[in-house]
Amino acid sequence: MKTEYLKLIIEYLNVNDYGSAIDKLLNELQNSKEPLKEEYFYLSLAYILSDQIESFQSLWLSLLLEISQNEIDTWIEELVQFLEKKVSKFLQEEKLEEAKTLYESLQAFHSSYENPVLSEELINAIYSLASNLSLIQKYENAIEVYQEILNLNPNHSFAWHSLALCYYNLDQYFEAKLSINKAIELNPDFVQNYHTLGLILEKMSKDDEAIFFYQKAINKDYVFLDSYTSLAHLYIKKNQPEKSIEIYEKFLEYSPQNSFVLEELGKIYQSIENNTRASYCLGYSVYFSGQVGCLYDALTYFETVYFDTSKSSLKNINFYIDFSNCYAMSNQTKAAILLLEEAINLFPEKKLTLTRVIQSSLPVLYENEQQIDFYRNHFNEFLDKLTQKVDVILLKSNDDITPQEKSDLKSFITIRSNFYLAYQNKNELFIQARYSKLVQKIVNRAFPQWCSSVPFIHTFSSRKIRIGLVSCRLEGLGILYLGWLKYIDKSKFEVYVYNIVQNHDESFTGLKSEFKKYSDEFRIILISIDSSLLCNIMLNDQLDILIFPDLGMDGIISFLSFLRLSPIQCATWGHPVTSGSPTIDYFISSDLMEPANADEHYSEKLVRLPNLGFSIPSFSPPAVTKCRLDFQLKEDSIIYFCSQSLFKYLPQHDYVLPAIAEKNPRAEFVFVDPMHGRVVTEVFQKRLEKAFQEFGLDFRHYCTFLPRQSRTDFVTINQLADVFLDCLSWSGGLTTRDALSCGLPVVTRPGEFMRGRHSYAMLKMIGVTETIAETEEEYIEIAVRLGLDTEWRQQIKTKILANKNRLFDDRECIRGLESFCQQALQDLANSN
Repeated sequence: MKTEYLKLIIEYLNVNDYGSAIDKLLNELQNSKEPLKEEYFYLSLAYILSDQIESFQSLWLSLLLEISQNEIDTWIEELVQFLEKKVSKFLQEEKLEEAKTLYESLQAFHSSYENPVLSEELINAIYSLASNLSLIQKYENAIEVYQEILNLNPNHSFAWHSLALCYYNLDQYFEAKLSINKAIELNPDFVQNYHTLGLILEKMSKDDEAIFFYQKAINKDYVFLDSYTSLAHLYIKKNQPEKSIEIYEKFLEYSPQNSFVLEELGKIYQSIENNTRASYCLGYSVYFSGQVGCLYDALTYFETVYFDTSKSSLKNINFYIDFSNCYAMSNQTKAAILLLEEAINLFPEKKLTLTRVIQSSLPVLYENEQQIDFYRNHFNEFLDKLTQKVDVILLKSNDDITPQEKSDLKSFITIRSNFYLAYQNKNELFIQARYSKLVQKIVNRAFPQWCSSVPFIHTFSSRKIRIGLVSCRLEGLGILYLGWLKYIDKSKFEVYVYNIVQNHDESFTGLKSEFKKYSDEFRIILISIDSSLLCNIMLNDQLDILIFPDLGMDGIISFLSFLRLSPIQCATWGHPVTSGSPTIDYFISSDLMEPANADEHYSEKLVRLPNLGFSIPSFSPPAVTKCRLDFQLKEDSIIYFCSQSLFKYLPQHDYVLPAIAEKNPRAEFVFVDPMHGRVVTEVFQKRLEKAFQEFGLDFRHYCTFLPRQSRTDFVTINQLADVFLDCLSWSGGLTTRDALSCGLPVVTRPGEFMRGRHSYAMLKMIGVTETIAETEEEYIEIAVRLGLDTEWRQQIKTKILANKNRLFDDRECIRGLESFCQQALQDLANSN
């Protein structure tokens, strides 16, 4: 009976019904001739849990007369353990008040009690609550909560700092100053403390003191933008714009591409009527903003600088390169090249670099097929010129090569990749190999210490296999290969990630945090770091295999691919084109994507991992909250979603759309503006206008062009559309994943190269092959049938939704990756 009765008491305690537990226990103790010690134990617990500390202490004193010291110590230990678990449970249930009360009760009955881990967990939870209250501007409530933290830990410097900010926002500057002074006393190295004190003093009309503390904040090692901004604004208020300029220029030394600071500088220069310098700063503010069409928008500012400044005083090669890039990315390729040719005369010491930029200046969007051939020949012609110029330099002895020539050779390699070359739908092996041969001659001469073979030191029994991934694009393309890190066998492999970034203040969120979570070592490396430091970082990690997941997109990554930083080096299909580099040993690809003759497309040894090669993640489309009219789409049309970047669409395939429209008058082809902005869209519209005219159709009746969409709206359009039309030259990757996740039927025709076969592979993987065409004519027929045959379209959609999960979080490709790594290392060991 006693056992069942105690089980009931424990249940009362677990559901926080302390009153019933106390009543039941007191009743049992009064009526029992032989009370159990466990009854006193649980009554003690119930008193503590209900915050009846005096009753607990009274009970405890009476027990001291009846039990031994050893029993007392055991009881205390058990009580503490039980209560600590209860505190943790309250925290998990977000019952902060109960957790805090119980923790204080622990301290009250056990004066020497101390548990730093639990205390920190409790304080962090309360701090999070207070921070959330501050965010929604409930500052009075936040102050009460911060004071609760300080009752638990009066030396919590961040609570003092946050308390000061709350007082500041309530215009209680005296209290704010007292609080921030306490924070500084506890944590003098936290620069935000000095910044906050500066804010408070400024509000108290003590500008000179505020300047002193703002200056103190920016003199610390940590670069805190708000301090620079506040100090600059204060100098503006004091009518000292030159000092504001000085402060912002100092910040740009740490973060030269900060769009906000450049804009602020531009406004100050406007205020002092230095319009040329204002245009320069405002132009770069737009240029680095990352907004849709930002390079086109920067053109007007840069043109002002260019035409209002004498060539003798505009001696800034980076300006010419960036200005030309604006023209190039706005599809004004000839203007870009003319500007660069002028720059060669101004900067003869950088003729290699500038010639390389001219060579790699290709149209974003081709106007016709002849233009593709023209610019491919242009690329080859300038490759010949570069080869001749490089050979002249390399014929010299090392002592005779000038520092300017060495600098020119290096920037020639890193300034650009051959990214847009791959969008001509040609076999890139020959041209990539020619370019790579030239670059390899340079690196062998300029960087011999990083071109020789790396010692093969891995022994299979001594340690795990070390795989490195180096990329500038974890936040975007990283979604493709994050699964490698997530699912690889951590008992056999260690993964080192090298995230190369532009600025000190690169945010560390989103996919980057996921890469950090799943990697064994995550290294953030500034792109401006000296090459020797970067290479030594990677060499010191003693990698066994180094993978360049998106090689071909960024100049710095292309440069690294020509060095030997690991015994085995690989590219993969983040950018699905051969590197041509002799120092890239393998191209890790997809068995389902590669055609039978795929080896003819790669300089590397081709590795066909199972399925897609990547373990791509799934996502659940959100509920549809918008209708077609919200996107200015016709309610009664058959929407063919053409969601890929416009530069993937080649002019020889434009006829496909009017051919579909001719047989389906209700067709509506929906496109989305590229990152380049409307200027590129307009070039594409002119192409489509011509193609539709040849069919006697008006493209404006059939084609809709949407502005760049948010992620949620982009997915919504996939849900509202009827058919996904895959691009015929460069197939959809993540766009196809999105379409299939929404059950949208995908029409595709596998291309000649792997980059034109992504959608084909995905459809094969989920067993939906009915919409795979063998010819362009069949592609048109399938698209028309899907539009007109509602029943068949629904059957395809139902099949996609039933099978789509086969596509996601694939583990077979991971086992294939592991086997490849092990075999490649074994082959290398056998050859040594």
